[in-house]
Amino acid sequence: MTVQSEYQLENELISQLKQLGYASVTLKDESQLLSNLKIQIERANGLAPLSETEWKQVISFLNTGTVFERAKNLRDLFPVKFDDGSSKHIFFLSDDPSKNIYQVTNQITIDHRDYNGRTSRFDVTLLVNGLPLVQIELKKRGMEIAEAFNQTQRYIREAYWAGQGLFGFIQLFVISNGANTRYYSNGTTGIEFAFPWADVHNKHINEIVDFTEAFFNQQHLTQMLTQYMVLLETTKSLMVLRPYQIYAVQKIVEHVQNSDHNGYIWHTTGSGKTLTSFKASQIIMNMPDVEKVLFVVDRNDLDTQTSREFNAFKAESVDSTDSTHTLVKQLDQRHDKLIVTTIQKLNRAISTDRYLEHINYLKDKKVVFIFDECHRSQFGDTHQNIKKFFSNAQMFGFTGTPIFEENSQSKAGLKLTTDYLFNQCLHQYVIVDAIRDRNVLQFQIDYRGKYTAKGMASNDQFDEARSGGVFDPLNSPYQGNLPTLNSLPAKEGEALPLPLLKGKVGMGLIENHEQFDEDVEGIDTQELYDNPQRLEMIARYIVETHDTKTKNREFTAMFCVSSVDTLTQYYELFEKVQAEKQQQDEAEGRLFKPLTIATIFSYGANEAVENNDQNGLIQEESTDAPNQINQSSRDKLDRYIANYNAQFGTNYNSGDGFYAYYRDIADRVKKKQIDILLVVNMFLTGFDSKPLNTLYVDKNLKYHGLIQAFSRTNRVYNDKKPFGNIISFRNLKRATDEALALFSNKEARKTVLVPSFDEIKQDYEQAVEKLLSITPDYQTVDDLVTEDQQLEFIKAFREVMRYNAQLQTFIEYDQDDTKLDKQHFANFASKYADLCRAIRKTTKKEKVSVLDDVDFQLDLLHSDRINVGYILTLLQMAVNAETDEQRKKYEAQVHDLIGSDISLHDKQDLIQKFIEENMPKMINGQSVQVAFAQFWDAEKEQAYQHFCEQENLKPDVMKQVLDNYEFNKRLPRKEEMKELPNYKVKLFERDSVLSNLLVKTRQLIEKFYVGL
Repeated sequence: MTVQSEYQLENELISQLKQLGYASVTLKDESQLLSNLKIQIERANGLAPLSETEWKQVISFLNTGTVFERAKNLRDLFPVKFDDGSSKHIFFLSDDPSKNIYQVTNQITIDHRDYNGRTSRFDVTLLVNGLPLVQIELKKRGMEIAEAFNQTQRYIREAYWAGQGLFGFIQLFVISNGANTRYYSNGTTGIEFAFPWADVHNKHINEIVDFTEAFFNQQHLTQMLTQYMVLLETTKSLMVLRPYQIYAVQKIVEHVQNSDHNGYIWHTTGSGKTLTSFKASQIIMNMPDVEKVLFVVDRNDLDTQTSREFNAFKAESVDSTDSTHTLVKQLDQRHDKLIVTTIQKLNRAISTDRYLEHINYLKDKKVVFIFDECHRSQFGDTHQNIKKFFSNAQMFGFTGTPIFEENSQSKAGLKLTTDYLFNQCLHQYVIVDAIRDRNVLQFQIDYRGKYTAKGMASNDQFDEARSGGVFDPLNSPYQGNLPTLNSLPAKEGEALPLPLLKGKVGMGLIENHEQFDEDVEGIDTQELYDNPQRLEMIARYIVETHDTKTKNREFTAMFCVSSVDTLTQYYELFEKVQAEKQQQDEAEGRLFKPLTIATIFSYGANEAVENNDQNGLIQEESTDAPNQINQSSRDKLDRYIANYNAQFGTNYNSGDGFYAYYRDIADRVKKKQIDILLVVNMFLTGFDSKPLNTLYVDKNLKYHGLIQAFSRTNRVYNDKKPFGNIISFRNLKRATDEALALFSNKEARKTVLVPSFDEIKQDYEQAVEKLLSITPDYQTVDDLVTEDQQLEFIKAFREVMRYNAQLQTFIEYDQDDTKLDKQHFANFASKYADLCRAIRKTTKKEKVSVLDDVDFQLDLLHSDRINVGYILTLLQMAVNAETDEQRKKYEAQVHDLIGSDISLHDKQDLIQKFIEENMPKMINGQSVQVAFAQFWDAEKEQAYQHFCEQENLKPDVMKQVLDNYEFNKRLPRKEEMKELPNYKVKLFERDSVLSNLLVKTRQLIEKFYVGL
């Protein structure tokens, strides 16, 4: 049986679409596309054929703006002024499928030869009212679906803005190789955000035939385009909801329409609950029998970007202040149907008599409450207050960790489960579903320092161990600068001398080594946990291994501990340990840059120590200044905040500025300016930071709290973040298994946790063997002459890089002990990077290469540690060096680094210029960072001015493009270049001019803004 070709796949898809009611139309080029567009807009709007002047108004409106602006125009009405003086508002997309005209065409050719000597021919395009809104790219069965994704990215760069730019209206892409099918919005930059379609039970619908039946039926496609896409004002980009988000919204809407009961959505932490709940709020607010919709979030979750998004949808819908009066005013205004508020303000509003007087008219009205997270600590009181005042209220809650009978609290004999509070679960999407879909990452859990019931000769020895600090968190094969312990006694039954306990404390004799390793999970003696020697060993372990776990600080970490007292001990231990290490390393000629450690905690008189023992809920700490304070805790926090202010040039305090301090810490963690955030309970729920990949744990966690805390680490980010790291200094294995079983199923452990080090290493060795079978030595890469041979090498080395990236987070990994040591890996990496650069340089070619759309995953090649900041640290050490020999040694390191790292390639000449012109003038004690910042700003300004003059650009518009990058870290798109020229671009030159500007603008940004 022959493999189905791309041609056959395309024809069968078109045939199926025709059966679904799409009219097949042959459109060979843009001129035919424009002619068809005019006819379909006239048909859909019931218009007589438009005159040339009338049509010119329409096409001028359509041919304006970026993808984002066109998406808004698509959903808007346009007033056409007819030649006879009358006018009519016409639509381009209706939410009623019966009013739209659906067509399918294939192999449209767009000519962009003036830009790069090529034309592009698209596989299958779906037209709605004549506009191309969905692009389908196919690959034959057996090919990587990523190649189809990369092909659509190339179309966006090269072809979509040629001519009239009508393909700028594409809203959705669908890619498929027949067996695997994905969809995503226009503007999606990574294939990790291309989603599979699924049924209501989260079962994937991958086969293109089944996908087409479910996704492309006209009713569903219209809903996708009109209801389930989000236009993000902050980033001026499009988003599309995932299947489980859509089903949740539908279930809530149906429930409001057909029932008065409450309901909840169980979607795992990190799956985008806020977007789902807000989209449901948008739809419900338009129901005539609903008086108000209140979207309720916790104040600490309402960060700057979320507030901006909500306010962009509805002006002033979010009041960022703590004013309950403003909320009451919004409730009192009849035209305000959707209100976004915090649970704190809502609780005050509905429990205070003077506020209730103003909203009394709502008492019997249908008011829908949607809670972004239904298990906040204040929710119980709020729930009761809502029921007490609003007789016709309907409440919906979202949670990633429901409360079941197994982990519930009892009140007056009632189990306070999520079902009890919200009646029924309307939709589920649990952690195993999210990991399978790559919407969140797996966890790699590393237990350090276990306790055992075996190995002690007497209770006296146990008491001595408990107070003598024999805990060793470094129980691992890792060798290096860490303290290590001797091996266990050889004889059976021999009592363990205390120095040799190797992290295990207990009672009784060793019967055999297997029994010695039996874990005891009941040992939770606070006295043992808080032993100063134990805490110092953990602090030293973290300082020594942190760079490994975070890919040399490419990522950040959080450290959660059991109490404020323990936290303060750790903070001061980190100060001590880092100072000692810095002094020692400098004396030995090594570079150590101290970790940036910040902390925040409540200093109330009754600070919670551990979580609720029954349900594992994390007791939330208030971000308001407490009424009753623990002065000792506050004094220490004041000192820590002073350190923070000195580091970042801020002016926060533990009084009125405490909440602002909280918000600033959250922002800096997301920006990777804090290496470790030290907390008790704050930030363990609801806080999202994609660059956070590691959680250190020295506190008891279970059920809800365990999953919530672990989930801070598993947000999808990039190829270099394969999973979330959990380093636990307490034995939480049983608690982890129980939590995973409760919130998914008993088999969840296999899905949620990554394979062991040995398993990944075995996969790595097999990948290396495959690579060496293709190219036995790195020099033989040059002998690969055909594109197919080069592609085989690229895929093989890419797989080696992937496994290497995973192994690098394990302490015990030593690449030099593998079949491809560091030097040979680097040699292959150089050839790989050279091949990538060679392919990318050959853009002006008639023939489309099979290598054009290969995903090189270059992120995996970049050295995490070698960035401009690291270079400056070395240069500072050179300036401060006491001898010329030391100075030359540091400068030599810098020269080696800037010549070898791919990420510094475009900055090499400027760094070299700084070294040659500025370094000789610097004296001991002078700040390299300050001098370099001044140098860099001057060079950047000069490059910006030169670029504007050379290309005759508008400086203010260019500055806006650069400012936009600094704000949202998104490289500009081709359509954003339209306003840059300070001259009228000829129509036939527009595409090549804008493409040229895009390339040069991106080069400027990558040189001066990326990697600093």
